[in-house]
Amino acid sequence: MLHFVIEQRWVTEDGGQRGEVVEISDEGVSGVVEVIGDKGDRNTFRGTAAAFQLSGRWQVLA
Repeated sequence: MLHFVIEQRWVTEDGGQRGEVVEISDEGVSGVVEVIGDKGDRNTFRGTAAAFQLSGRWQVLA
């Protein structure tokens, strides 16, 4: 099972969006990710790490 960690960074497969975990709950199962698009637009995702990964084909940056 995938978990969020504070300051964990994510990127979409095509590199068009970046995300950073800014808040976690349920021991990392859920959290808040600030998402920045390639045009500088900002969005916020709230939910589980598994749902986030599936929502935009996200990958954790190593």
